[in-house]
Amino acid sequence: MLSKISMTFIIVLAFSFLGLSLYKANYLTGPKYVGVKTCGMCHKKESVGQQLKIWQESKHAQAYKTLQTKEADKIAKDKGFTTKAAETPECLKCHV
Repeated sequence: MLSKISMTFIIVLAFSFLGLSLYKANYLTGPKYVGVKTCGMCHKKESVGQQLKIWQESKHAQAYKTLQTKEADKIAKDKGFTTKAAETPECLKCHV
């Protein structure tokens, strides 16, 4: 059976690797979009003022949907983009 010190060392080591992985994923390669479900896990709590609910009820929550319209595709085309608005990085950086 492992001693308490050995078990503590293993736990600390595991969390260190997890922290290094998160650091590498977020800071060395840049932030990644993970979606509402992932972010909402923490932001829906009462302790943070139910931020998810407030956001979901705002127009801001619909920003990506506006890129899926014919009007958005026309705007993207008029700006010289060759892809649909919902596939254009210059549109996505603000709408996602």
